[in-house]
Amino acid sequence: MTKYSSRALSIIMLSLLATLSLAYALPQTSSPFSNNSNPPPFSDQKAPVSETVSTYLNLIQHIPSMTSTAGGPNVAFSASVVSDPTIVFNLDSSPLPQNEESVAVNPATNTVLGGYNDFRGLLALLNISPAGFTGFSISNDGGATVRTDGDLPKVTLPLTNSPTLSGGDPAVDSSNTGTFYLANLYYNFSTSKFAGCPKKAPCESSLLVFPSVSSSALSSCMGTGCWGSPKIVVDTTFTETPAGGVFNDKDWIAVDRTSQASGLYLTYTAFNLLNSRSTIDIVRCTYDLSSCSGSTVISGPDISTQGSFVAVRPDGSIAVVYVSYDTIPLRIRGVQCSPGTGVTLTCSAPTTIATIPFAIISLVNNDFRVPLLPQLAVDYSSAHPGRVVVVWEECKTAGVAGSTFIILTCPQSFVRAAYTDAATMAGPWTSVNVTSSGFFPTVAIDPSKGTVNIAYYSTINDLWNHRLDLFVSQYPSGAFPGTPAITRVTSTSDEPDSDPLLRGGFFGDYIQAIANSGIVYLAYTANYAQKGTPPSYGQDNYLTTMPD
Repeated sequence: MTKYSSRALSIIMLSLLATLSLAYALPQTSSPFSNNSNPPPFSDQKAPVSETVSTYLNLIQHIPSMTSTAGGPNVAFSASVVSDPTIVFNLDSSPLPQNEESVAVNPATNTVLGGYNDFRGLLALLNISPAGFTGFSISNDGGATVRTDGDLPKVTLPLTNSPTLSGGDPAVDSSNTGTFYLANLYYNFSTSKFAGCPKKAPCESSLLVFPSVSSSALSSCMGTGCWGSPKIVVDTTFTETPAGGVFNDKDWIAVDRTSQASGLYLTYTAFNLLNSRSTIDIVRCTYDLSSCSGSTVISGPDISTQGSFVAVRPDGSIAVVYVSYDTIPLRIRGVQCSPGTGVTLTCSAPTTIATIPFAIISLVNNDFRVPLLPQLAVDYSSAHPGRVVVVWEECKTAGVAGSTFIILTCPQSFVRAAYTDAATMAGPWTSVNVTSSGFFPTVAIDPSKGTVNIAYYSTINDLWNHRLDLFVSQYPSGAFPGTPAITRVTSTSDEPDSDPLLRGGFFGDYIQAIANSGIVYLAYTANYAQKGTPPSYGQDNYLTTMPD
């Protein structure tokens, strides 16, 4: 056995790190779109495909064996925490995980809807149930208890005539009439044993929107009986080998609740597998989903994009943000659209809101991906009517074995925000730091008060920068940007590696906060509940409410 001196080992390690750094710092010469973190057939895409899709592909090809893990929450860190209800926002008694939360509320009826990735869909592998990978929960009492939950049903996709499970990436919103909408992915792959796409045949990728039953029926509906017939808003085919066609990913939804009453809007990423490009597209639908526009590309010259988020401004115009991977450093881009007659709309050219010199792939002491997915909120209050606030995370330095633009592992992430009072998304924009330690940020502005609430995870309470807590920085009406009141939401730090199925490899791509009538609703992922036999601390979707 060869022995090395400590000096020799140091030289070897430094050489390896230098090689890695050089490899990531040098420009791509074979293809401008190569991204080794993407699984086939997305490996030639520069923008990252949804981690939901990546995890799905891995699970259906390598059916996992569940293992019990003992790691759970650690002792409480001394801090002020919220005293309002915090619950597991599902009725799943199994250790199968839930993550990637979205939330909506109807304050008139105190009804709360949560959407989330739900790995009860794996039960379909064993023909135990027709569960899908998009779960939902409904509360009648403002989020204090869960009345019913379930998974969206199988839908036969028309282009391939394939009965297909829901695919995750949920986004929910509500209308003034009390109708909730749940948008999510439906897709199949020829590698899947149960999704219905024949081998060597075109597969199908769709975005569906489910409307809820009436506001009165929501008080007693059960499971899938809470939903009306879905609308297939986007529908395309793709092939895996050779890669071709269009795969639709990372949807978000916004319902117009202004006096303009223009309907609802869905943005998403369209991956063209033939030319390795990805664009941000938008669709407009009527409230009853009887009519939807065709898809409109709104990312202009940007051809490597991901992570769109959409909201409606008080004047009825539509604000969209997304990430462009076309140039280094990365850019957060903004687009403004105006509704026309019927379901038509016109959109501006994209404009740059901020540049990201140190974008994050993962944290130095955690395994899960931290994608750059900006979120935005619009102020409806009298303090700053129409103000748009965008939040995202960055890394403070180039990280370990990184370069000046792409981070392999980020030693310290922080949250930034940009805001504008201009009438259009062209700005000008002002950027500010929100917190010195944070990731997965989400922003909500209470329309009744104008309080700006920015929620985020942070590892600041852990000496090893591994275990997580959820925090909220609150800015009173008219005080953003300024000095916020910071609240620690979680009373004990969470161990993200303790899920018996996903371990620490996937923690979702986003969380969401909303605010209404003096209450903040926080939908997020944590591992506090013991489930299964033997019991383990699996991922669950949680809901916490706190004063705004």
